[in-house]
Amino acid sequence: MGTWMSPDGLYKKFGTTKTIPNTGGEYKSYGEVREIELLVNLAGQTVTPVILNDEVFYPVGMQLQEVEVYVETVGVPGAATSINMGLIQTDRTTVISATYFLAASVIADHTPKGKKTVYVNGAGVTVPNTVPGYITLAAVGGTYTSGVLKVRIRYYRPNTN
Repeated sequence: MGTWMSPDGLYKKFGTTKTIPNTGGEYKSYGEVREIELLVNLAGQTVTPVILNDEVFYPVGMQLQEVEVYVETVGVPGAATSINMGLIQTDRTTVISATYFLAASVIADHTPKGKKTVYVNGAGVTVPNTVPGYITLAAVGGTYTSGVLKVRIRYYRPNTN
């Protein structure tokens, strides 16, 4: 009934924490373009970055192509003004970039239901990451009271020839 970081750096779950449903994953695809999809619950999101999924990693050496945000349920901010999506290392404490995928995605992009916004290059990242990381989300300026977003991250491996 809890979690533990083992001496070999693996994040372990026990008891009821192990049964939390997975809310994201990577699509199987052929060719260069890969895609990660996450269902993001905005309710209760704060300014502290939160890991969205313990089983989805953004791999090393990938070039970000675009981030697509689709509104499942309208985001209602408490005091929040926008959201950031970033990366944190697998040690769960070292931030790679708090805004790797999205930097200040404004509230207007989280309403109305069914709206799709595509951010080319995400937050403007032009270089591949050098370490794998968990995908994080943080509210800017306060918290959200409700809202659900479907986020698709498209990326490709840079040409290494």
